[in-house]
Amino acid sequence: MFPDPWLDRWLPLIRERAAGRPVLEVGCGHGDDTVTLVAAGLAVIGFDLSRTAVTVARLRAPAARITCRDVRDPLPEAASDLGVVIASLSLHYFPGVRPSASSPGCARRSGRMASSRAA
Repeated sequence: MFPDPWLDRWLPLIRERAAGRPVLEVGCGHGDDTVTLVAAGLAVIGFDLSRTAVTVARLRAPAARITCRDVRDPLPEAASDLGVVIASLSLHYFPGVRPSASSPGCARRSGRMASSRAA
């Protein structure tokens, strides 16, 4: 809803690392980054705790698979072979919260990028 070009410079690396596999967006909010990722031709699986945010993100990026869930819950089933994980402005707000890695295959490959930028 508010354009923020921070992700643009990372798109070539994200595309390279994703290598055709989905990008998981943790805490997708209203879909600002989701829209950028989908427009770049990436398959996006996103989730957020807010039902309202999920509804907005789904409207803004209908090609993305977006669900309402807590970061502490198991990852979505579709997140079984991820190329990249992005957690922009999400995880650092919650001391002691660690995202679940219990989805089968989510950490199968090494050398992938996870990002959480500070405000």
